Amino acid sequence: MKAKKITALLAVMAMMTTVFAGNVFAEDGVSAEIRELSGVAAALTDERSVQVSWEPLVPDVTQRNAGAQAETETAPAAEQDAEIVEQETKTAEQETRTVQAEAETAATDAKNAETEAEPAASLDAMEYRVYRTCGDGDAQLIGTTEETSLVDKDVTAGKTYWYSVNAFYNGEKYAESGAVRVAVPLQETLKSGQMGTETRLAAAKPATSARKPAKTKRQTIANMTLIKKGSRVFDYRIAAGQKLYQYDTLQGACANKGFAYLTLYNRTVEKCKIVKVNLKTLAIVKVSKPLRVYHANNLTYNTRKNLLVATCCQVKKKRVVMINPNTLKVVSKKTIKLSKKVKNLPKKVRKKYKGFTAIAYNEKHNCYVGRLRYSNNVVIMNSKLKPIRYVVLQGKRPYLLNQGMESVGDYIYDVRSFKGKNKYCMVTIHTMSGKFVREVKFPYGAAPGNELQCIFHDGKQYYAGIYYSTSQYNDTKKNHVKRYNRLYRLKSL
Repeated sequence: MKAKKITALLAVMAMMTTVFAGNVFAEDGVSAEIRELSGVAAALTDERSVQVSWEPLVPDVTQRNAGAQAETETAPAAEQDAEIVEQETKTAEQETRTVQAEAETAATDAKNAETEAEPAASLDAMEYRVYRTCGDGDAQLIGTTEETSLVDKDVTAGKTYWYSVNAFYNGEKYAESGAVRVAVPLQETLKSGQMGTETRLAAAKPATSARKPAKTKRQTIANMTLIKKGSRVFDYRIAAGQKLYQYDTLQGACANKGFAYLTLYNRTVEKCKIVKVNLKTLAIVKVSKPLRVYHANNLTYNTRKNLLVATCCQVKKKRVVMINPNTLKVVSKKTIKLSKKVKNLPKKVRKKYKGFTAIAYNEKHNCYVGRLRYSNNVVIMNSKLKPIRYVVLQGKRPYLLNQGMESVGDYIYDVRSFKGKNKYCMVTIHTMSGKFVREVKFPYGAAPGNELQCIFHDGKQYYAGIYYSTSQYNDTKKNHVKRYNRLYRLKSL
């Protein structure tokens, strides 16, 4: 009889352990794995302050209810074993319920204790908690913020501090950093101009294979090579057999696993065709039928869902269209709305919302970045294209034409062209939190109709697509306007 009781108790305890473990981070689909928070740095700003900064995080919500699935898979077997033992003896059943009740009470107490120990995070926001350690003391929470930096204004000259940052999403721990060290000099040292040495952790390798932008000058010239097939310049419109003054103008483009997907826009009917090209051989793989994606100002590749996503931009300005990359046929469409729940979204921006000029998919963070019409700023959207956060892109820029957009790793690449005669167009690079990194100029000649339409990447290789025309405003067959589409390989970005 005692052996049966013990067996029953062990079965229930195993079941409870499985249930508790499976529910960790199950809410909102966040994975239980604790990630690394990279790019943490700490530096003296003056004799009494230390600024701690880090790279922004966008939660990966693709692993839906992983813990709940584990519960579904493992709990039934334990429950079945418990039922068999309970049928053998009523006494074991009673003691089993007692143990289960005690276990639930203990779990509730532990959860309450954890809630009291840590301040609650706001829902649908990534919250960062900064901790400081001095000497042999314990780590102390010095501040909580939703930004990507925090200033510690209470440091003592001559002491050494260690700072670490934990990221929380929906109240659950999502990522953590290592500790960075800052030695606060004595007053004499500070007066001599030595403000201490900045300590920075090496940033973790991005999940995507694309390279980060080089941290050099704040403005550089793009180093690019024209793509040719043999000795001739490669024009994919001609290779695809499409006639001039019909489907003839490059707009959005993207690539994945050795294949590029390039749009050809017909301005008379507001439709596009998509041309699939083998980037190695430059062979035309497939040409789609005319698609109602309107201007298709940007085309991006969702690698997790294996879909092309086109930003309509014109006519249906709030619509995006999903396309199968194999058949090049439309599979679905979605109209994006901005609500009051979007984080940091000003009321004026929400009321003036007229849609997007470009939407790019970010593989590392499994999210979308959309540039608002009549704005220099962007909205971060989750994997289902639901807007979650408004981000201001920092830095002053002259008035430009909004072209395509790319988002790789922790960066946003905003493609824009000057109006009128100018030797350059521009790609501005920002972090996901909107911090300005640098500008890259693209030379394309002084013709008024020339435009850098898009940049895109396949693995580590970046590409640029430029549309050449002798006129920007009289672009018609009657005026005999010449049009060319050119692709370039970028050596750096």
